Amino acid sequence: MGYPIRNAPIYAFLDAVLDLQRYAKWRNGQVFFYHKPVIDLLSFSYLKASDSEFAKEISEKIKLDNLLDVPVEVLAKEGTLFQLVFRKVEPQDLFDYLG
Repeated sequence: MGYPIRNAPIYAFLDAVLDLQRYAKWRNGQVFFYHKPVIDLLSFSYLKASDSEFAKEISEKIKLDNLLDVPVEVLAKEGTLFQLVFRKVEPQDLFDYLG
């Protein structure tokens, strides 16, 4: 009957992106993302291919510093792909963000 989309790697990536947005927080005028979806996204080959050293460095920093919430400035400072993924999106802009 075909290959289930649920088993495709892009499905898991998009699911992690949605989790990232679901647990985003505004605090003192800054955007923070919960550490779990951040680590999940940094483990995908799409971001690793863009800059594997940066992805590894940020993952280790989150674990070593025991960060629960990661500021967007830390995540988006490395390249365009990271800036596109790690940004807060309003619900009405979600489809443009995923497109």
